[in-house]
Amino acid sequence: MNKLITTIVTIPDMITSDDWQLLSKKSDVQYIERDKVSEDELLDIIAKSDYLMLNRDVVDELTDNFYKQIRERRLPLKAISTDITGMSWAAPEAAKKHGILLMNTPNYSTVSVAEFSLTALLFLIKKLNLVFQDRITGKEEKPYKNDVLTGKTVGIVGLGHIGTKFAELLQGFGVKIIAWDRKEKNIPNVTQLSLEEVLRQSDYLSLHLKTADETIGLFDAKLLAHAKEGQYIINEADGKLVDNDALLEALNSGKVGGYAGSNSAVAGTPLAKHQNVIAFPSQAWFTDHSLNLLRQIWVGNIIATIDGKPENVMD
Repeated sequence: MNKLITTIVTIPDMITSDDWQLLSKKSDVQYIERDKVSEDELLDIIAKSDYLMLNRDVVDELTDNFYKQIRERRLPLKAISTDITGMSWAAPEAAKKHGILLMNTPNYSTVSVAEFSLTALLFLIKKLNLVFQDRITGKEEKPYKNDVLTGKTVGIVGLGHIGTKFAELLQGFGVKIIAWDRKEKNIPNVTQLSLEEVLRQSDYLSLHLKTADETIGLFDAKLLAHAKEGQYIINEADGKLVDNDALLEALNSGKVGGYAGSNSAVAGTPLAKHQNVIAFPSQAWFTDHSLNLLRQIWVGNIIATIDGKPENVMD
């Protein structure tokens, strides 16, 4: 009986042989480093593979034709494990149609992103952005009147894994926690309200929504009009959730007192230079804790599939 073959296609330094040691007992492992490959190149690489571990950065997308070619060429590939949570780029419906198991890596960055969101909130309300701006520009340093968490109301928009962990981290700060989610959740010390009411009551607001057609641009002028005066907004979810023009107007009017979010969403816009905006690179998830969990799930998906109990399969 021929031994199974698992091919890993990844950018450099993403995974090591130590990480796939358990997998190597069940399958031969072929390790290939690439900065980028096309679908056709990937098909050639996996020509004899039963399983594929695919790093998201290596490909722009997987299309219906990719899965179709696997079948038409009669390749032995049975399953693909990716190292990312969001899977719209990989055409999950097409994978299912052509009989390929497609698996993601969920929840590996929950702790890291929740902690980063809390850090961003504290950084913003303590005015540390202004302190560092003065230092960088050579201005005379001065103290800035800043704020506290204790006694405030913190609103959370989205009670998935990260939003729930963020609520847990807040418990020790003496805050009132309110939240909105599409579903009713039973989370200790968290009161769920309508989205508009969460904005009206919150001194600080943290966004933890998934990006979808109905959430892109959700925080527009109409919704931000409900915000409590001087509200601080933390957005470590996705810059696409917020209408930049509406946010800028709210910042300039004082309706929003400060904003922290992804640099990619504000770069090249007036927000990038606004003194009450903190823009971070997309690094919230990038910790050893997250990377170790990611690798465990990424490899574990293939092991579970070989054992006949696939996990994290996209519907």
